[in-house]
Amino acid sequence: MLTIGEVARLAGTTVRAVRHYTTTGLVAEPERDASGYRRYGSTDLVRVVRIRRLRDLGIPLSQVAALLDAPPEAVRLALDALDTELSASIAELQERRDRLRALRDDDLDVELPEGLSDLPRRLLAAGVSPGSVALEKEALLLGLAVLEDGFPGTISEFYGTLLDDESRWSRSAALSAQMDGLPDDASAAEVDTLARGFLALLEPQHAPEVTTEGSPQDRLVVRLLDDFTATLATGQRRVLQRVVELAGEVGEVGEVGDRGAAGAAGAAGAAGAAARGDDGAGARTGSTSR
Repeated sequence: MLTIGEVARLAGTTVRAVRHYTTTGLVAEPERDASGYRRYGSTDLVRVVRIRRLRDLGIPLSQVAALLDAPPEAVRLALDALDTELSASIAELQERRDRLRALRDDDLDVELPEGLSDLPRRLLAAGVSPGSVALEKEALLLGLAVLEDGFPGTISEFYGTLLDDESRWSRSAALSAQMDGLPDDASAAEVDTLARGFLALLEPQHAPEVTTEGSPQDRLVVRLLDDFTATLATGQRRVLQRVVELAGEVGEVGEVGDRGAAGAAGAAGAAGAAARGDDGAGARTGSTSR
């Protein structure tokens, strides 16, 4: 007769596992000796070995009990199901590995979704300071958290157009210089002109519409935008607020325009991006200086 430790050693498993098999009924409760210790027989050892082999194949313990006394065909069906599951897992792991390799090899940002993950690298290559890139990333993550599914593609297209189009980049640099030097007591006309310039950068992008007028989501986006820009200089904050108004977001009269929250946030994002310029043109980060 075998002790629980001997069964575990011979079966290639642990005492804890054998004890669990026994308490859950996978292995019958053995007789005990005069000292009260369990004593297992050869049948018990064979059953523990069978359990271990099924577990080694990856069959869940919840299925093992039924398979121990099932015909061979049932075991083959269980193995077929397990093979299908493993194939799917392998494909998923390979896809994840390919994604990790691409992120590493192309120096992509791991926290941004596909289509946006190369933006920090491109902004840095365009001369934007690391601090400004970090703030721009925060704005992107905020937008992704609260806006609709079309937002990533829209903003990705905006950045691609801005960085690849020399004319638009020059306009962006000029706006950046104005934004950087804007005094807190700038006139309403100055604020309006600068806001319209930022909004014009977004016009080709066709931000997605929100049809739920005055919805809680619209109001949430506005509150978050206000909170995110709260520490900007007063003049810069006035420009961004005007951009939101011009985009059709909630304004002084409490109405929502055709573009809704997504359009307003996209326009504000345009202002944030446009307020970054080429160092050689003398432009600095204005809209996200904190």
